[in-house]
Amino acid sequence: MPIIAGDFKAGDVTKILRKALDPKIVFLLIAAMFYKAIVEYTNLAYQIFNLLLESRIPEYFILSILPFIVGFTTGISFAFVGITFPLLVPIIGQGSIDSGALILSYVSGMAGVLLSPMHLCLVLSIDYFRAKFPETYNLVLFAVLASMVSAFTIYLSL
Repeated sequence: MPIIAGDFKAGDVTKILRKALDPKIVFLLIAAMFYKAIVEYTNLAYQIFNLLLESRIPEYFILSILPFIVGFTTGISFAFVGITFPLLVPIIGQGSIDSGALILSYVSGMAGVLLSPMHLCLVLSIDYFRAKFPETYNLVLFAVLASMVSAFTIYLSL
């Protein structure tokens, strides 16, 4: 707003950069991206997927647990979609998509992201608002459980 109002000063740039480049935030961003790269490089999702298939685990469990694990371990939504959905194509479908399976997979992955200690939104919000982690996590947990129950109900009904 200061730029539009004409109150912008050169010193404001320093203040903005100091807040934007807070070492804690920069470290969290780098750590999250590094961890995501490790999960992708080690083919963790592929290994878990093969283990589940070989164990003859029910499809609904595979659709739930694989995206959840990858979402939880990375804390990034595009990571769980990009890593797990190609593996789940035989179950979700190609061309003719099983909507219930897709919903269950996506909600499970988002549940993992939202509950992940690697999820930057959660970590930075708790830090910024000086909230207590256990109380905040309990609120998120309740919302995630409600979402999972809804997704599973939809999966069973479609």
